[in-house]
Amino acid sequence: MVSRREVDVTSFISRLGCIAAALALAVLAACQTTNGDEFVPTPDNAGMTDAERLAMLQTYMDREEFVTKSDGSGYGPIGGMAIGVYTGNHFVDPACEDLKITGTGDIVVTRPPIKFGQNVNPISGAWTQEVYVEGCGRRMVKNAFWDAKHGKLDVGMLPPGATRANSDRELTTRVSDALKAQLRSANADCHRFGVVDTIVDDPAGDAWSETWWAYFCDDVAPHNVTFRTGADGTVDFDLAAAAGS
Repeated sequence: MVSRREVDVTSFISRLGCIAAALALAVLAACQTTNGDEFVPTPDNAGMTDAERLAMLQTYMDREEFVTKSDGSGYGPIGGMAIGVYTGNHFVDPACEDLKITGTGDIVVTRPPIKFGQNVNPISGAWTQEVYVEGCGRRMVKNAFWDAKHGKLDVGMLPPGATRANSDRELTTRVSDALKAQLRSANADCHRFGVVDTIVDDPAGDAWSETWWAYFCDDVAPHNVTFRTGADGTVDFDLAAAAGS
């Protein structure tokens, strides 16, 4: 025979189970939306085609509004960097303030595959995109990068222009650092430096040459950079001596 006390305990435990289940459903319902959008579970990354990955990445980029904000309140984080004084105004005109973003290029995946977590958030992979800026009679191409590692996203700017080196962020950093060091060897008191444009002079093959325009204090000048690809696939470069050195 079951005592009333045992029945009450059983009933109480049952009620606790119902309450826990109700709370779980409430939490699940709350998680079904993110910023007003419908919750998207982690996709089948292994079963996605390259085209599907690119389409999902474009959805993410459009949602996050990295370049421009759809409400017209201003530029997104990449847009602000793209028209910043150290990547635009000095090359056009130090007093130029009439700069605006006119469009973006295609997404270029530089470290595949792009993998996604919940809500179409990239968790691994890297990609770049051109951002077009016009103003004061000149059209400029800025290059932005996104790098997802271990669930975190690093976002920033690469050297502007057409350089082929932008597929390797470490390489572009080495070229920029070498160029800055060369210029500072002639004027150690100057700290204002930036690459403002790059032009591919001879794009053929595994060895090619480019012109990197850089400002240093109040001067803007071209610098020749030659790239070469080694047998192991790594790319190195030579920087021509600065004019007058």
